[in-house]
Amino acid sequence: MYIMLARISRDKIVLQEFMTHWDVRAALEEVNKILLTKKMKPQYYFEGTPVMGQGGFSVIIKLDKPLTGMDARTIARLLMGRGVKIIYEDEDLAG
Repeated sequence: MYIMLARISRDKIVLQEFMTHWDVRAALEEVNKILLTKKMKPQYYFEGTPVMGQGGFSVIIKLDKPLTGMDARTIARLLMGRGVKIIYEDEDLAG
């Protein structure tokens, strides 16, 4: 079993350890629900491979505006519902 991670900070979100493109797609749909409704223009950087032990797929989402604590917690709740472990890079976002 593998653990999918999301590292959330004010200026970026990093999704790590995703083993299938379906997992990445589902997570991005959740994140985009919040980012696009806030009129953000995220930039996505994809890397990795779905090979066990190699780190899986990673997506770095750079944000043009800083996340608020409420937005970060909402994104975290949506991702946790999909089994993603959350790490807040900026502690004040956790509330």
